[in-house]
Amino acid sequence: MQSDLHSSLLEIWFKDKEAIIYLVVLELWWASAATIARVSWIKRITTYSIIQNMIIKNYLKEIEKNNVKIFSVIDPEILLKEFEKKSSKFRDLLPEFSLLTDNRWNKPKVEYFEWIEWIKSMYDDTLLIEGTVLKAFMWTQNMDLDLVEYFYSTYVPKRVKRNIKAFVILPSSDLTQKYVSSSDKELLKETITISHETFFIADEINLYGWDKVSFAMYSPDEMFWILVKSKKLHDTLVWIFDHLRWIYTDGWMSK
Repeated sequence: MQSDLHSSLLEIWFKDKEAIIYLVVLELWWASAATIARVSWIKRITTYSIIQNMIIKNYLKEIEKNNVKIFSVIDPEILLKEFEKKSSKFRDLLPEFSLLTDNRWNKPKVEYFEWIEWIKSMYDDTLLIEGTVLKAFMWTQNMDLDLVEYFYSTYVPKRVKRNIKAFVILPSSDLTQKYVSSSDKELLKETITISHETFFIADEINLYGWDKVSFAMYSPDEMFWILVKSKKLHDTLVWIFDHLRWIYTDGWMSK
């Protein structure tokens, strides 16, 4: 159990000895630096230094009792809320970080991933900025069954929770009707189907953020994700998407 908690703290940016001390103090509730050093098996001088850093990071708090400084942890629930605030603030600044990168390199970036878990990561990547819009060209017929399960049971609820709308264009077929449902409104989704003879796409293209284009092949025999970060490519494909959407909703094809 302790090792699981220790690993979890490392995943949220605690250093190794910080995680050890946090768990020790959490169990003791209040303790002096000497007690913390003894129980954690960390040298006393090192313990003092780590404790001071943890106070600065708001992992520990300090009071004085009978002229002795004693320490307690910040409650895990409060700590979680603090991490969520920091994560939300960092997420809101992602566009500015991206601009700095674009200004420095001034060229698109391409990353290539294989394996089904990376495809799941692609979907998660579309959820980084709350309240945005995802635009996708899709063809669901070839999708791996494990990925179908993840898509409907995990990804879609997470997307709705983060208030991210999905505009989707896909070729019409018997199988694509499963994706088009009467609950589109509740799922924050708008779906446009185009005759398979007129429009065809192999698997999926996602347009999201301010400069991201994801190309995904997700059939069992060909599974990879290519992520391109390019403002020009993103904007070009968004224009094509919006033009098709207009044609088949408000434009002449809708009449």
